[in-house]
Amino acid sequence: MSFPRYANYKDSGVEWLGEVPKHWKTAKIKHLISTFEQGWSPQCEGFPVESEHQWGVLKVGCVNGGTFKPEENKTLPSELEPIPTLAILKDDLLISRANTRELVGSAAIAKRDYPNLLLCDKLYRLRFLQDTCSPVFIALHLGTNGARGQIELAATGASSSMVNIAQSTILELNIVVPDLLEQKSIVAFLDAEIAKIDALVAEQRRLMELLKEKRQAVISHAVTKGLDPDAPMKPSGIEWLADVPAHWDLTPLKYVVNLRSGGTPSKANLTYWDGDVPWASSKDLKSEVLSDTQDHITQSAIDEGAAVLVPAGSLLIVVRGMILIHTFPVVKALVPMAINQDLKALTPSHLLDVDFLAWLLRGASKETLGRIDEAAHGTKVLRLDTWTSIVLPIPPIAEQIKIVDEIVNRLNQIDTLATEIQRAIDLLQERRTALISAAVTGQIDVRKFAVNESAPCH
Repeated sequence: MSFPRYANYKDSGVEWLGEVPKHWKTAKIKHLISTFEQGWSPQCEGFPVESEHQWGVLKVGCVNGGTFKPEENKTLPSELEPIPTLAILKDDLLISRANTRELVGSAAIAKRDYPNLLLCDKLYRLRFLQDTCSPVFIALHLGTNGARGQIELAATGASSSMVNIAQSTILELNIVVPDLLEQKSIVAFLDAEIAKIDALVAEQRRLMELLKEKRQAVISHAVTKGLDPDAPMKPSGIEWLADVPAHWDLTPLKYVVNLRSGGTPSKANLTYWDGDVPWASSKDLKSEVLSDTQDHITQSAIDEGAAVLVPAGSLLIVVRGMILIHTFPVVKALVPMAINQDLKALTPSHLLDVDFLAWLLRGASKETLGRIDEAAHGTKVLRLDTWTSIVLPIPPIAEQIKIVDEIVNRLNQIDTLATEIQRAIDLLQERRTALISAAVTGQIDVRKFAVNESAPCH
């Protein structure tokens, strides 16, 4: 659907806004609000409130994504006196003050009162003049690429992982606003259109999840049942394997692999870092093969024994980290590299093709995750004595290679479909962003398309 533009435009006087409808006004946010507050930072419990009658303090993540998530909170200890004036009320606009550069300035609206949830120090709370503007309209405006660009430019901080925005960044920000009735009309239109787009995105994501399940099923079936549906089977005596081809061997993992450990060279020794040697950690294990890493060490670190290279063709796994809550990465190193202490490198014996072992371990990921333990402070850990006792089905080498080829062929088809689905999701999200930006900056006139304009709006 295409939308008309307004009949007359004027220069907004703000470079990043450009031309706006002639009857709209440009205003700084400080002239549209009744109050502007920053929260507090008490020492809270590490878990959210269990009922609406408990006092909790919001976490900054409650606004990530542009939708208010009240479950993102921490319980206020009973010995601390709450500050009721920091409670959240319907139509409060919350903005992240301190966050990553990508998320700082994220804004969301509270859709109802939360009298026992309190503002944290990493959030700003804005309340608006009720006869002047719709908080939802302002929140949508703050989510546009133009406004976010201005906020990101003003963000400061020594750390690349955490930056801050001053109160003045928000208060002095110029936006364009029509009268209140027109704001509500635009919000009503966007509510309806965004709901349609989000429903389409949700449908595509469901398809993506089904493809992921199919992908895992293809891997698991191939490495535990083989390719011949008529092959004689035998009971494995192992619950997760059930029956396997009769001519396959059953062997504990520890007898068919060699394990290598990793470590971290001293950060105090600057000659060990920023060299040419890849140094892998769990953040690098995001695909099934790895040829380079985010961090690098020098050859000196290797020569002086501060780190050890694992050979190309090694399989890298995570043995410690929170990723093990839901994922067990198995990644093939394409070049020699060092690894940190949270990883292990596996090399197979002569009984196993390395690529078959990779697919076998991926196919057994559910069984592996079922053996994850918990170390100090809740960190997830894979105990090697427990894990390497897993009994694996091992076909002859020639059959392993055929199974690998078939898995790759089938997964290529699935991955092609997944790419098409992701492209559709990206296009829908781009349309969503563009539509919001065009509507709230007056680049299109949607008033006559608004649904139930006379109905109560935010």
